[in-house]
Amino acid sequence: MKTKLFTLFLALTASVGTMFSSIKIGDLYYELKNPTGNKYEYAVVTYKSKTEKKDYATGDKYTVYNEGWNITSANIPSSISVDGEKYPVKSISDYAFCGCESLKSVKIPDNNVTHIGARAFRHCYNLTSVVIGDCVTNIEERAFEECPQISSLTIGKSVIYIGVCAFSGSSTPDTLYWNAIDYPSAKNGQSIYYNFSAKKCLYIGNEVERIPSQCFSSSKISTVTIPKSITFIGYRAFAYCSQLTTVYVGNPSPIGMGTKDGLGGSEVFDEASSSLKIYVPCGSVNAYKKEWTEYASLIQEPEAAAKSVSADKNKGSVTEIKSICTTKTTATANYGYHFTQWSDGNTDNPRTIDPTEDVTYTAEFAPNQYTITLECDAEQGKVEGAGTFDYLTNINISATPNEGYHFVKWSDNDESATRTIKVEKDLSLTAQFEADLNALNDVNAGNTVFRKKLIDGQLFILRGDKTYTVQGQEVR
Repeated sequence: MKTKLFTLFLALTASVGTMFSSIKIGDLYYELKNPTGNKYEYAVVTYKSKTEKKDYATGDKYTVYNEGWNITSANIPSSISVDGEKYPVKSISDYAFCGCESLKSVKIPDNNVTHIGARAFRHCYNLTSVVIGDCVTNIEERAFEECPQISSLTIGKSVIYIGVCAFSGSSTPDTLYWNAIDYPSAKNGQSIYYNFSAKKCLYIGNEVERIPSQCFSSSKISTVTIPKSITFIGYRAFAYCSQLTTVYVGNPSPIGMGTKDGLGGSEVFDEASSSLKIYVPCGSVNAYKKEWTEYASLIQEPEAAAKSVSADKNKGSVTEIKSICTTKTTATANYGYHFTQWSDGNTDNPRTIDPTEDVTYTAEFAPNQYTITLECDAEQGKVEGAGTFDYLTNINISATPNEGYHFVKWSDNDESATRTIKVEKDLSLTAQFEADLNALNDVNAGNTVFRKKLIDGQLFILRGDKTYTVQGQEVR
């Protein structure tokens, strides 16, 4: 088998001389893996260094990872190339970024990376933003332990396992985006976060259909948005969330609730805040009260309001028609512009909004494009500057005569051969040229009468029985 030569980064540690090899690409370090023993098949993100040290006061040995690595962001790629070979990045190894105190953000791609190793981001004290891609299935124990500054966390849709204390000692982020589609129900009465969740908002992804039993129990969330896609909420899913005050439900049909072993109540929201309110879609209050009898007194129609505004009043405006639960809003573009979308990506216009929380949608507009067409007699000259341009763009156009001709005017009577015009509509202009008769001095000797004649699109001068070009050259 052909031996491939790789550029190796050798990490040497100080105290007891531990050594390992890795490949450095950009700011990150990788190991190539060959589980079949045949050839390298994939790459793993690994740590920069591992140093075995000794506490001389106690004699105890300990390990320090990534000493002096001042990385601030880790955007994990889906693949790397080494010596012309491409390798998918499959995982982040144990301790990969452990102790990287300057690390502030982590983004894991939506393909290839499936595994985050134990203690991979432990002691990243300044880590604030974590996005875990849709291909990750496992987050191992203590992966993000002692990361006290995390403020925003996104869990991808393929996560099925979160290890013990994966986020213990971490601050509770303001916002948690939960997209896991098949996360299993919690076991032994413990929630997935072990008292770690969002302190403000929990947003559940639009592809999630089930919320597992005890999934978010005992967490610190205050607001939960349950999307229209949810059809089932497991036993005690939000139980003991003592700070939970607001639940927005998107499904107009009552969502099923699980019970313990099929017996007793669901206890989904038991021991939540005494001020808990559950908002369901307009027209669904009675249906929900009938099905969610445990929480009938908490169910009501939303008090939220939807507001729509224009991103630029010079480009367009919005109008609203409000009813008790809905807002119908229409975006109207000014001349020269067209509506493109609302700030949430929706392109319906008009659109009807059933708000579950206070929200503002901004209408976005873009300039129309108009075509400027320029024409002339190619035998007499040329024109430049035609094309398709955005509304109100200033463009330069020009008319250049061929030899023996001079520019007269444009079809709109403007006499500037080179000019700037503002694009406001489709426009067609024709440049007009005339023969330059100064060249006839050699032909028009004396007061002999001459006349012009167009032959096969070319201008000639006739004097007596002779024919001349406009430059004065006799042709016959």
